[in-house]
Amino acid sequence: MCTKNFCRFCSIVAMLLFSLLCFESLALTADKAPVAKPTSPVAPNPLSQVALSQIGKVINSAQNTYTQTQAWFSNTGNVKKLDENYCKPKCQKNDKECQCKPYWNDRYENMFRECIAREQMHPETYFFYHGYTKAWMVPQDLYKLLYEKKYGPLKNQTFTFLRYAPIEKGTAKELLKKYFEEKGLINDNITETKALLISANLVPTGNTGTDGEATLSYLDKAQSHELPGDWAYEQISKAFGITPELMNHIKPLCSELATKLDHASDQEVLLQICIPKLLVDDMSYIAWRQGIPRQEQIIYTINQMAEIIKKDDAKQKNFQTPFERIKSARALLSDQMMREKDTNYFYQVMKESIEHDGFKTSTWIDQYTKAPALLMGKDNEIQARLLTNGLQDPNSGIIMYKYHFIPPAIYKDYQIKLQKIVDELWAQKTQQDLVVQALRNFNAEVKQLENGIKKQVDIA
Repeated sequence: MCTKNFCRFCSIVAMLLFSLLCFESLALTADKAPVAKPTSPVAPNPLSQVALSQIGKVINSAQNTYTQTQAWFSNTGNVKKLDENYCKPKCQKNDKECQCKPYWNDRYENMFRECIAREQMHPETYFFYHGYTKAWMVPQDLYKLLYEKKYGPLKNQTFTFLRYAPIEKGTAKELLKKYFEEKGLINDNITETKALLISANLVPTGNTGTDGEATLSYLDKAQSHELPGDWAYEQISKAFGITPELMNHIKPLCSELATKLDHASDQEVLLQICIPKLLVDDMSYIAWRQGIPRQEQIIYTINQMAEIIKKDDAKQKNFQTPFERIKSARALLSDQMMREKDTNYFYQVMKESIEHDGFKTSTWIDQYTKAPALLMGKDNEIQARLLTNGLQDPNSGIIMYKYHFIPPAIYKDYQIKLQKIVDELWAQKTQQDLVVQALRNFNAEVKQLENGIKKQVDIA
């Protein structure tokens, strides 16, 4: 008698075989087909006009380029998704009289303009956007202030520390190859990979309309990100040689600051990460949901499997979220790939894609900013994963900008109070270090004296 998962997998084998016969890969080959000329721009959003006015020229000549965010706004379908997802009041599908008025442009347009301006300021870099809750600012800033106490002021004052424990060095290709050979399709929702990877979109509005994947949703309202726990402060303690007793003393103070930040505004934090072009392919890869490397045939197949799971669940009245269905489909396909290895078509496809640098971030972004129409229809869902081992060196050339809506007076008060906490903590640590060093010196002198006495006794 087969297991439920195995039976479910067997039920879709026929569909998968048919898919292989009819599937045509879309990844970066759209230029082989004729590109339709765009119609006149009709987007109501004034932010996109700069990009829209250039789209005809960009399609005909790759010499003119957008910034990443401009490229996204050049797709009127993307702007429509913003209108539909960031509006009030939320209307029921069958309520034809209800009008949901978009609020995103009033709330975020100035921020988008600033993101674009900084993309234009740093043409030597690629850009990634990551959203998180305001509470995480506290351990981030705590780490930064302690780092400056130990090593001196940062040359790059915009740098944000996103991980606190040492992480093994390695490139994105090495990580993908090792993980795939040992475990199959990557899953960035488990503890092991969360420490190694940061989920990011290529634009601040990336994945609009997709639950759990849209960066702007993490800014617009707190999502499911884990709040800072004891583990974060323990890692910071180890990084700077601070005793647990001292750190336990300041944790309640830090929690109080985090609560004040949380109540200061309804919105969360957007982080714009600017990575030099020479570094980007070693420390990132182009991705899809749950960190799966963006291989078009794999994505197509997982989506088809998820649809079958949806129908199967409906029959059993066991409704899963889209995220859960994708997760289940990924696990089923990955398990099959790992059982069959080189005899499995999808295993071969993924293996070859990794070997031949099919997930280089620079390749995708370069194409997108030169001719975004080639990726229209899927440009909204393109993501990246950043290796955290490349985000730990403030002297790497990586620049980061934070966007938040905390009132300036409250934010200034927070900075002053956190600085005072760090000053007192470091003074106490320094005093402890002096006591410890004095004790070591005393023990060394006692041992030296004992050795001298022993020699005299031996001579006598």
